[in-house]
Parts: sequence; C-alpha cells; structure tokens
Amino acid sequence: MVSLIIMIIIVVATVKSMMIVENGTIAVVERVGKSYVLYPGLHLIVPFSTKVKAVIQNNSNVELETIETVTKDQIDIKVVGNVFYKIEDAIKAVYEVEDLKVGLRYMVTSVLRDIVGQMNIADIIVQRKEMEAKTIEMLNMYLEKWGTVVEEFIITNVKIPDEYKETVNTRVEIEKNAKIAGILGNNDMASSKGTCNEWCKNFKKYLENKEFDKLTTLFEKNVVYYKNKIKRLYTMEEIIADWKNAIESSMVLADFEILSETSTSSMVNFYIRGRKNSDMVFNIKFNEEGKCKYFRMWEQVE
Repeated sequence: MVSLIIMIIIVVATVKSMMIVENGTIAVVERVGKSYVLYPGLHLIVPFSTKVKAVIQNNSNVELETIETVTKDQIDIKVVGNVFYKIEDAIKAVYEVEDLKVGLRYMVTSVLRDIVGQMNIADIIVQRKEMEAKTIEMLNMYLEKWGTVVEEFIITNVKIPDEYKETVNTRVEIEKNAKIAGILGNNDMASSKGTCNEWCKNFKKYLENKEFDKLTTLFEKNVVYYKNKIKRLYTMEEIIADWKNAIESSMVLADFEILSETSTSSMVNFYIRGRKNSDMVFNIKFNEEGKCKYFRMWEQVE
C-alpha cells in the first residue's frame, strides 16, 4: 500500500515537472519570487513551487470596434481597423499592463483620434496609407513599455456622413483635375513656411476678430478679385463689405488647407461653416511683397 502511494506521488511529480508550451505562444512562469519566460516546446519545471502566470500568443491581432472621432475640419467620422502585433518582451507584456488587448484597443483609439484631428476629411480618404504608417510609428513609441511591437495597422473602413460624401469626392476630383491642368504645379503639400500659409493665417485671424480694416494690408491696391467664378469686385471697399456681410450673417472661416503652392500660384481650400457648410477653393497669387494680387474662386462645393 505504501509503495503504491509512493508510486502515485512519483507519477504526479513527474507529470507536474513537465510543461508543454504550444507553438505560437509564450508562457510566463513564477518560481521563488522570480519570473521566467518559456518558449514553445517541452520544459522541465520544479513541481508545486512553479506557478504559470500567463500564456500569451507571440503574434496576434486586435480587431478594433468602430472608433468615433472628429477631423480637423470638424466632421464626425467612424474608423474601423485591425492591429497586428508581436511580443518582444513577454515579462513586460504580462506585468506592465493588466490586459494587453484591452490596453492596445485603448491606445490605438487615443492615437488614431489624435492623428485624425490633424487631418482634413479628404486627406484621410486619399492618404490612408500615410495615416496607417503614422499610427504604427506613434503606437510603437508608446508600446515599448509593454514589450509589444505593432507590425501592421490596416484601416478597413472609414464611415463618412452622407451629407459630406459628395463634398469629399468632389475635392478629390478637384485635386486630380488641377494636376492635369498644371495649376497645382509640383503639388507641394508641405509648404507650411510659404507666403500663402502666412497670408491665409492672417486672413483667417482678421475675419475671426472682425478686424475688417486690416484686410487692406493683405491685398495689392489693384488686386484682381473675383468673389466667385464670374463676379468681380473692383475696390477694397467692396471686398471688405463682402466679407463683413458674410461674417455678420453667421459665416465662419473654420480653417484652410493649401492644396498647392508654387512660385507663381497657390490653390487654397477654405472650409466655410455657418447656415450652409461648403468648401471654397481659390486660386491666389502674390506679389514680391507677399500681398495678394489675384484672388479668384475656382470651385465651390456645398
């Protein structure tokens, strides 16, 4: 009887001393106050004193539920995506975050909202790859503390309110057509230090502060100015009165985007918000002093 009990103890101890870690997973075990990582295969462990803390997948993915966010031009959108990641430090992945997948969802949501908030709606559609790459870059900066690396982020869907779909499609077509016509030149989208950017910032500021008289400092005396495709205004008084009228009618120049800036011509999109939301694309030219000498609407989308 005693020998049978001893035999059972030996069998149990032998079984307990072996641990199999499945392919594609990593085990984190604790023994005598220390943590160890076990990779796929058969491992001998000290029975009864070794505790399995967690078994996690080495490579996995997180499907993102719909993330509601707001673009730079104040449009509510919904983004759906998928994050693919791998574990580089299993100890950190287990101890530095309570639930890695939940933490990843939270982190992706936060990063994505930050990125979307810096982009206009049309850019999100046409620059999706750049947006995905930026998300990966920012995530990996934060996720190092969790011993995790994001290898791929895929945006599977961007849901836009129906009332903006036509606007976005038209804006994409505007850029394509302008390139064909040669108006956009080299399409220097990053010309943030150019004359046009500074001029547009001042223009927006003067309208916001209702400093209409200061608009005269932005235009050449004999500026060629069209308020739309065909209607020309001939004096600064007419130009100031036109914008003053618009602002006092609850119109707001919410933001602007330089679609292109070359040495001779710029294409700028003004995001107009008010009783009617619209995008107005203007062709603007400047003299050597940085004042506007030509201002004409090229396209308007409501």
